[in-house]
This record gives sequence, C-alpha cells and structure tokens, in this order.
Amino acid sequence: GSYWSEAQPGNSMAFSWSAATGWQRLAAPANAYDSLAQTVSGDGQVIGGSISARQAESSNVDRWAVRWPGDGRTQKLVPDTAGRDASVEVANLAGTRMTGSFTATDGRNARFMWDQPRGFRELPPGGDYIVQLLSMTSSGNAAAGFAGNVDGVYGSRALLWTERIGERLLPTINAGVARMDMARGVTEDERTIAGSLGTLVVTPDGQRVDSEAVLWTNGGDSIQRLGFLNGDDSSYAQAISTDGRVVIGTSSNGQTGAERVFVWTPQSGMRSLVALLEAAGLSVGTL
Repeated sequence: GSYWSEAQPGNSMAFSWSAATGWQRLAAPANAYDSLAQTVSGDGQVIGGSISARQAESSNVDRWAVRWPGDGRTQKLVPDTAGRDASVEVANLAGTRMTGSFTATDGRNARFMWDQPRGFRELPPGGDYIVQLLSMTSSGNAAAGFAGNVDGVYGSRALLWTERIGERLLPTINAGVARMDMARGVTEDERTIAGSLGTLVVTPDGQRVDSEAVLWTNGGDSIQRLGFLNGDDSSYAQAISTDGRVVIGTSSNGQTGAERVFVWTPQSGMRSLVALLEAAGLSVGTL
C-alpha cells in the first residue's frame, strides 16, 4: 500500500508489510514525488506499482511503471523511448507478468505488457476507448476490467483481455441506454468472467447506478444473471475463484442503503455470507 507523512505533506510513499519482516518502505529515487504499490505476488516478494518524479529539464511530473523484485532494487518497466506517465494495474500470481497503461511518445493512450524474459512490449489497441484492468489470472494469460467511453459514448463496458485474442468487449444488454458494465475476475481457463451489468439512472435526487451481478460464460459469449439477495435490488460480483466454482460480491437495497456480502455457487446460488457464518455456528456480532 501507501503511507503519508507530515514530513512530506500531500505525497504518498509505497510500503510493504509481512509477518516475517514487518513494515518496509519500498525503494524510490531521491527525487521521487510519490510512489504507489498496486500489486503483490502470492509469496509477498514481488510488488508492482508506480513512482512519479519531476523531470530534470522542467517542473512537469512524470510517472513510471515499476516493479520491486524483492531484492532492494526498483525496475522501470516502460522505457523512455516508448512513452511516459506509465503505471501498473494488475499482475499474475508470481509477479513475473505485469500490465498497465502509459502515454506513447505521439500522445496516444497506450497499454503495455512486461514479463520475464521478454521485458516490455506495447499491446495493440482493441478499439476507441480507454481501458482499466482490475484482475489477472494466476498465469497472466487473461485479465478483466472495463473500457470507458467506447466510441465516444459515456459509460463503461466490461472487457476481457487474453494473450491469444487481445482485448474484447463483453456482451451487454439495453445497448441504447447509458451502460455501466464491469468485469472483475476471470477463471484460469478464460471461459468464465464475473462482474456486473449496470445502468446509469437519473433521479430527482441525482444519478445512481443500478447493477446486477453476472457471469459471462462460454468464453464470454453468454450472460448468466446471478440476481440479488432477498429484498435487494442491486448487486455486483467482486471476484471469482480460479475454477469458477465460487463467486463473491455484494448485494444492496437502494431504499435502505444496506449492503451485504454474498457467496454464490452453481449448486446453491446466491447466499448471504452472514447467514452462512451463523449457520456454521459463528457469531458475526455487529459486523
């Protein structure tokens, strides 16, 4: 994560923590303006994120996508010859593959992939939109997220990236209204993606997003709606297990504002996490 200090007001610096080593500030150059830790490997050793620093020839701040490999070094992932303002979004379980965004030398919004042993490569664009990835498979061969303002239309569309195919927008419903779809997880076999279908609703009290947790199945071709917990009217899936057998997320009621965590399985459907804990004899108290 990141921490703030009164000695550097307004700036955040990246840190790591483990039970074995405790709290450690992650390495950054002396001219660093701030640093952010975005990903961590399964063994806690490799971290991905970004560092911003002022350019020597001007007062502009440039952001570098970086990898902390766990040996005290900091690796810059996007070379200056490719572009600037880069940051890591997601990584695989081992921290050997990281992807994110950067601004190309010609001003384009671009995306990169860094992995061992190939290093940096620019990914081909999938369309006229800006991408944000939210999760990656353990192998790093697939990632899920969303594309903003597709073809200039306000909103977001769920997106799947795979090594084999590249970027792909996932199916939606009611394409004529403002969509706020999002993909948050993908199984290791790339066949099932979890997320939500959302609609932007304008009310006298302002705007809100009505959403429903869904699975995109059959490699992303079909939509399976997961519904809501009893009495709720909005839900979204937060993550999916690598084999697709468990989905977790939240379900909420727009009138009361109450929000509950759910667990979904193909056998039992959507169930409240609190109800599952209580059925197992565990008290959740006021949580």
